[in-house]
Amino acid sequence: MPAQDIMPFRSEHGGVPPVHYFRMGALTTDTTEDTSWEVGYILTLDPAAGDINAHTDGTVAAGATTTFIAAASSADLIQLHNGTSGAATHNIYVPCYSLFDGTEFITRFAYNNSDTELAITSGGGIYQGVTGDLWVDDSTATMVGHRNGYDINGDGAIVTRVLDEQGRDSAMDGAGTGYWLVFKLATLA
Repeated sequence: MPAQDIMPFRSEHGGVPPVHYFRMGALTTDTTEDTSWEVGYILTLDPAAGDINAHTDGTVAAGATTTFIAAASSADLIQLHNGTSGAATHNIYVPCYSLFDGTEFITRFAYNNSDTELAITSGGGIYQGVTGDLWVDDSTATMVGHRNGYDINGDGAIVTRVLDEQGRDSAMDGAGTGYWLVFKLATLA
């Protein structure tokens, strides 16, 4: 499985971004497509049930208060707590990062409302100030094929920086070619 697709980049006030905890959703597994996740995957809170689950495909509204980023994998949590993969209920709490505390996030994966990955360059429509949402690419029918990233076809989040492979602002290297994009919730921009 890939991991760390979307990770915290910088907390609003420096230091470590806050971690929130929600109960693992029923039937969560340790390795099965669509019912498990890795660190850096998009998770969706079900307010009615009070639990959190993997977001499985397509666009994710970054402005929804139910969207979080996994800080631990489902497999590790199930093993750590001697849980059962696919159990009808779990008494396991999942650590998550929130988009709503001003934290900036970093990713290598960008999309435009489809599972076709975009190059992170201004020519691909990605530059500082571009708004978007989040995206889960499940074009490969295994967890190995899932990628979580930024969808430039939306308005819930905003790109704050485009970085080269060494983490420098891409405009500074002269080529303007990006490798990473950094974003945060647009309402906090």
